[in-house]
Amino acid sequence: MDCLRTAALTCLPAELQRQGPSRLQEAAAACPREVLTLLAQSLTTIEASSGEEAMLEALALATDVAAHTDEEARSQLAWAAGLLHILRGRGGRAKACEAPGAMRVYVYDTGKLANNALACSAGMEGVEVFFHRFFAAGTCRTEDPEEADLFYVPFYSFCYQNEHIAPGNETAELDALHLNLVASLAHFRGSAKAKHLFLFPHEFWDFPSWRSAVAEAHLLVVEANPLEWLGGAPVPGGAEPQVAVHCLDCFLGAKDVVLPGHTDHWTTRQLLALHRPWLERSHRVCYHGAFQHALYDNTRAAPPFEVTAGETRAALWSLASAGRPGVSIGGHLRPVRAYYERITDCQFCLVPKGVGFTNGRLMESFFSGCIPVILSDAMVVPFDAFLPWPAFSLKPRMPRTPREAHDLVDFLEGIPAETGLRMHQSLIEHRCWFDYGPDSREDCSPYEGVVRMLTWQSRSREPRRFWGTAAKK
Repeated sequence: MDCLRTAALTCLPAELQRQGPSRLQEAAAACPREVLTLLAQSLTTIEASSGEEAMLEALALATDVAAHTDEEARSQLAWAAGLLHILRGRGGRAKACEAPGAMRVYVYDTGKLANNALACSAGMEGVEVFFHRFFAAGTCRTEDPEEADLFYVPFYSFCYQNEHIAPGNETAELDALHLNLVASLAHFRGSAKAKHLFLFPHEFWDFPSWRSAVAEAHLLVVEANPLEWLGGAPVPGGAEPQVAVHCLDCFLGAKDVVLPGHTDHWTTRQLLALHRPWLERSHRVCYHGAFQHALYDNTRAAPPFEVTAGETRAALWSLASAGRPGVSIGGHLRPVRAYYERITDCQFCLVPKGVGFTNGRLMESFFSGCIPVILSDAMVVPFDAFLPWPAFSLKPRMPRTPREAHDLVDFLEGIPAETGLRMHQSLIEHRCWFDYGPDSREDCSPYEGVVRMLTWQSRSREPRRFWGTAAKK
């Protein structure tokens, strides 16, 4: 039997809709692996063409087929399985929503601006989906705008851009979409403007007009120091490299909240499965990733945050060939499992500034158990108001020379084992605040953290940017 042909004639979205599940079950009995592969690859297409319910039916069929295949074949569904808890009208949980006098959130219906939850939930930008589903399905929700304390405005901007906007004019089109959206909000007027919630999921906030349009509102952000282009957004094919600057006063601790970046459930489970006891780890200091990018050198910030990502990563590169025992510094490790094996076998992981001050490697550290060494001077960390960041992380100044990079390693090598173990244990203890997965706890999760921050906003203070012990000079 030609299994690929059989699978294609039953699993492709149009054929699945035309022939129905009975024909699929026949094909799956004969060719389970091929049917599973095509179903897994078609889920987001089915969602886009036929809706969420049709996609969930296809996912249920794929799960049944997976039961008759090997572990390698079943792994194709791992990415989707970690997202089921936010689909079918469900979302994360927060104990703070059930406290006496808890805030109530009204959620706007923004139509096609917040569609295709499965396709849009991957990567750091998945926070757009996760918080939309949390506010829409959680016990904080109210459908009565008169009793609402806050109004959430869902817009999967990153995903919408990739699906609907041709490259070249993304910034202007997203700005126009945001402005039209704000103009359509029935309750965005007067003092109620300050009760609205908008979410920006990455380094560029993708709403250049936000200051004039939504400055009073609460902003939920992954990057607290967003990038803004000098002289406007870059022109495709332009001869001159564009320079971006970090806005250091866009984020206001009195009303805005930094979100933990989303780390995919499949990734977190891989890291936890490879987790090694901290004292038995083979490497003392690790970093594997990129060292060069145009924006590492062409992104600026005002003093005292003027050290660039390019300078720091060049300083770290000097460690790659130094041959220091226990130090593993270099480019990306492939396959990705090799990278996971390395950081779960390392005691201290460097988290250097990238294009933004926020870096997804910080979120990985909670699952790898590798104590994060944050080399990103202006990074504003999530939930600083109540999490004891100095207990499980280090934040020395960004090195800008090879000598400073070597001094940093000297400092890390000098940390007593009992101190490092205590920090590692604290890191594990606080992991739950960064877990978006199906096992997240209602009393300790990104959702609980955000509700706490919004509830306590009146008592918030400006975020700390430095703490702990700096590297020896």
